[in-house]
Amino acid sequence: ALIYEINYNKEKNKVSKLELILKNERLELDKKNTLIWSISLCSILGFIVLFILYRLSKQRRKALQQEKENLEAKQKITELINNKEKEAISAMYDGQEKERNRISLELHDKLGAILSTVKLYFRSIDGQINQLKAENIKQYHKASNLLDEACDETRKIAHQLSSKNLGRIGLFATVKLFQTQIQDSGQMKFTCTTHGDDSKLEGLNQTSIYRIIQELVNNIMKHAHATEINLQLNVFEELFNLVIEDDGIVFDINNLIDNHGIGLKESEIRVKTMGGIQVIDSGRGGGTTITIDIPLNKKEK
Repeated sequence: ALIYEINYNKEKNKVSKLELILKNERLELDKKNTLIWSISLCSILGFIVLFILYRLSKQRRKALQQEKENLEAKQKITELINNKEKEAISAMYDGQEKERNRISLELHDKLGAILSTVKLYFRSIDGQINQLKAENIKQYHKASNLLDEACDETRKIAHQLSSKNLGRIGLFATVKLFQTQIQDSGQMKFTCTTHGDDSKLEGLNQTSIYRIIQELVNNIMKHAHATEINLQLNVFEELFNLVIEDDGIVFDINNLIDNHGIGLKESEIRVKTMGGIQVIDSGRGGGTTITIDIPLNKKEK
């Protein structure tokens, strides 16, 4: 019986060891299964996260592309509007220029001819002037002088309105004629210096440049109470530069254009149409300086 008991205990121990081994193997298997499931779950979660990030990135790229397209569309619309505005402004100025030339022609050919005829009638009685009374002679000479002034003034206005000289003698020479007219009037000391070759300005609207100069000079004469104007016209390799200075009263830049500046507004619009910039400096050292820069290689739109 003792032997059987010993054998039984041995077998029982073997069974216990086998059960322990089996239990350990099951634990290892459970660990492996848990690890596999964990890895699988992490892989699935990682895939989901990557998919979400991909979708978000795709949506973001799409949104950025849409924003870029919207911005480009807005820029095209803005550019189109600006071009239409420039075309409208150019058409308006062309119309004004045609009307100026028409009025100039009317003044020169019709009113000028009438005044000249009246002058001939006056001269026809020069031989009989001694027969007039002293008082009548005085009135005659006064009327004759007024008629001469009217003829001269008509010619000046006709020349100022007309821009035909630009095509014949160029911008610099036309401005010099304008300067001479101002000087001869005795209203203002007006100096004009030029640098460079104005034939390089063929790509620009020289009529607009000439009108800018007229508007700025007239603005100074009306509002600045100046005694002297200095004008510089410079043609560089890629830039046309205009500087006009006066010794008149100092203006507040913030109120200058609003209160005194139909001419300044007109010149600024013309300059912008040609792709240039206009800068006004009033106060330092007295008087006002206006600088205009227009690129030569930029064609008007």
